[in-house]
Amino acid sequence: MKDLDLMENIIYNIQNGSSATIFMIIVDDNEQIIESRRLPANSAKYNIGPFKYDDKLVILGSGSITITE
Repeated sequence: MKDLDLMENIIYNIQNGSSATIFMIIVDDNEQIIESRRLPANSAKYNIGPFKYDDKLVILGSGSITITE
């Protein structure tokens, strides 16, 4: 999360703006899944978080996502 300049303990919105389906996984520092979500093509915005700085965001797919506060 640090690499994306996301703040700790904030809820963010994630949106898939591409024509491909994307799968998002968030894992903690023990590699336990905290949250996962399938983002269909041109999806609505979904709430994700809050996070800790050691959490990792994994994006699977060939589309593009937007993360906003």
